[in-house]
Amino acid sequence: MQRHPLRGLITIFFSPAETFVRAERRPGLIPLIASMLLALALHVMIVEMTGPGGSTLDRIARPAAGVPLTVCVLACVAYGLLRATGGVTTFAAVLGAFAWSTYVVMVVTFIGSAIYLTVVKDFSGVQPHDMQMLNASIFFDRVTTPGWLRSVAASVDLVTYWSLFLQVTGLRRLSAQVSMVQAASVVIILYFVGVLIRAAAAMMVG
Repeated sequence: MQRHPLRGLITIFFSPAETFVRAERRPGLIPLIASMLLALALHVMIVEMTGPGGSTLDRIARPAAGVPLTVCVLACVAYGLLRATGGVTTFAAVLGAFAWSTYVVMVVTFIGSAIYLTVVKDFSGVQPHDMQMLNASIFFDRVTTPGWLRSVAASVDLVTYWSLFLQVTGLRRLSAQVSMVQAASVVIILYFVGVLIRAAAAMMVG
């Protein structure tokens, strides 16, 4: 029986290893398109419920074009690091690993945001990472806590860690020869670099 090409959008949540193994020759295409559609839907939902420019949430109301760009940049860096450490892989395989993990994050973000926007009525001062309530920033006061500290706290996030696990799994399953140590090292390096960049940006903003 022929496997439906969209089946992976469901199986990635409970059987990621199988999803990666059964990925097609272009493993990143379907999740990347799905992530863009979810980003667009999130944009529409936020604008409809808060109004354009009506809150700090408007900063993520223009993300559809940024999704593939972000995934491609991460995949390029990861591909270079893997090849530099002796990994045998292709850019398509690395792109697939990051595309699938991004899709999962977008699904959780969309669902969490929909629930948050339905319950909360005052969106003033709300940051995008506040809507999932799954990271350590919820333990810090958004008024008195420095922005860089809340940014670091927001990186201690359950969804992000799940995404890191999927990235490691994808890199190993889709690549010809990439060890657990190589995949995990590259993913962790990118994670901490991202944490530092976001913290530095928050510090410069204020």
